[in-house]
Amino acid sequence: VYGELAHIVAHEPGGPRGNGKVPYDERETIDNIIVLCHPCHKDMDDNPDKYPEEWLKEKKNTRERNAMMQQALPDTAARQAIVFTAPIAGKGIPVSEHDIRKALFDSNLFPGPSPSVNIELMDIYKENDSHFWSSAEKELSVRFARNMQGVSSKEGYAIFGIAPMPLLVKFGSLLTELPNTTIFNLFRAPERAWCWADQNSRKDDVSFELRRYQSPSSEIRPKALVLSLTSDIVERVKA
Repeated sequence: VYGELAHIVAHEPGGPRGNGKVPYDERETIDNIIVLCHPCHKDMDDNPDKYPEEWLKEKKNTRERNAMMQQALPDTAARQAIVFTAPIAGKGIPVSEHDIRKALFDSNLFPGPSPSVNIELMDIYKENDSHFWSSAEKELSVRFARNMQGVSSKEGYAIFGIAPMPLLVKFGSLLTELPNTTIFNLFRAPERAWCWADQNSRKDDVSFELRRYQSPSSEIRPKALVLSLTSDIVERVKA
């Protein structure tokens, strides 16, 4: 593996992003240099409008912060990521490497040396089939065994899953033999964005308060349970 030293703002004014804000006498400094592989270096310079100066600087600063954080963490903070995705209400929600890295660094962990293990069931979505769930669980077991061959991590595993609940339950049952697992859940943040957090980092856990209603009369009245949901109820959920 090797890298090339690429200019964020070209050394000459006529080069890629050459009319940028970086003064001419600072264009050979480390602040204007980013390390890339050859294909990315060429793509960046061939498409300066696609990769503007500010965007490249933001990416460079983010990678440098992550690298410094990783160096400060002990080796035991490394985690092998395992990702399981299946469509929810017919729609798949991808989990990017950026999502994984950010979630790990936010939890004082970092990705292990091996690529993430991706287990997908995007191609078998037929929820209206009465045999769907049993066949989907069997297929999940097959793909889990196949994709996990040769995968091991003495430090531990980071688990990411977005799928219908029955399949998440099955996925969880397949993880019981893995040591030191950290489960990351997808939460709706106050700003109505989605964010990953591990099971120990949530500060706003749901709490319940039960009150006994004192009826002024002896008449027994029907009770109602009100739930707030973040998605539509599909037909497979029965009252």
